[in-house]
Amino acid sequence: MKVSKYIYSLSLGHLFVDFSQGALATLLPTLIAQHYYNYAVAATLVFAMNLVSSVVQPLFGFFSDKYNTGWIIILAILITGIGFSSLGYVPTYALLVIGCLVCGIGIAAYHPDAAKLVNGLAGAYPPIWVCYWAVEFSSKSR
Repeated sequence: MKVSKYIYSLSLGHLFVDFSQGALATLLPTLIAQHYYNYAVAATLVFAMNLVSSVVQPLFGFFSDKYNTGWIIILAILITGIGFSSLGYVPTYALLVIGCLVCGIGIAAYHPDAAKLVNGLAGAYPPIWVCYWAVEFSSKSR
């Protein structure tokens, strides 16, 4: 079986968007030290990112099933990167929450279309390549 270079690219994109969601927890000590937040306030950032990602992802899945939205994969990676990178330089808590929400929306937008595209590129072995997309690079980052 020959792996498509596109499946590798989609796997790297999956690594990036999932890594950014997990990396927020490792940033909390720095954010607590920089902004003098307590643990509950800092944990709200993780909650905001996870909540918006979980709530919005089914909507992106619905639109992915109804319309041709493959273009959103690149936009989702860009949105995730903008949201995550903003966490390093925004001065207020409200902007941190907005950055987490933007990052969560990018994460939610990426998964449905990328999974659909991998399934379409997989040829005769969709379960193998969708599994590869889901865990190959992600398992190496943990």
